[in-house]
Amino acid sequence: MARRRCGNDPNARLTAGDRAAIANFRQYLADRKAQTVTTPPEDSMHPARTLTAAATLLRTAATAATQAGRLRYEAGHTLGSRTAVVVDDHQNPTVLIEVWAKNREEVNAYLALLGPATSLALANWLESTAGQIDAVNYCDTHGDDHPCRCIAEPYLLAQAILGRAAGPDAASL
Repeated sequence: MARRRCGNDPNARLTAGDRAAIANFRQYLADRKAQTVTTPPEDSMHPARTLTAAATLLRTAATAATQAGRLRYEAGHTLGSRTAVVVDDHQNPTVLIEVWAKNREEVNAYLALLGPATSLALANWLESTAGQIDAVNYCDTHGDDHPCRCIAEPYLLAQAILGRAAGPDAASL
């Protein structure tokens, strides 16, 4: 009886098709690695690079969360059990998020509010601000007496997106 081939058998002979599949998969992994957003340590980041890194992360996540071209999420309920959910379309959802929380209706409303459309708009704003930071006399143009004060809010937002700062706590809001 012939021995069955096993992908884990180091003695198995690979066919040309096997080698092509492996080469294709290695290329897929390399492409995927190239698309992964990595950010250098904070101490090496100029504010414009911080904003751009946060914008890239937001855009990547928003693009991944967009299904069938649908950029908006809505809070709603499943048709059968009426379970509170967030969907991208009530009649034909391609995204359905179910939250288990004490106040799930409020959490769902929050998640719907911060869907892909909002993330893409924030990414555009952060990139636009990053582009202006390097402009000559940016802060003077805005009448600010401190060079960092004019970008404080977008910078703090970028830090929070990148997981480097918690942002404002609920008590300060």
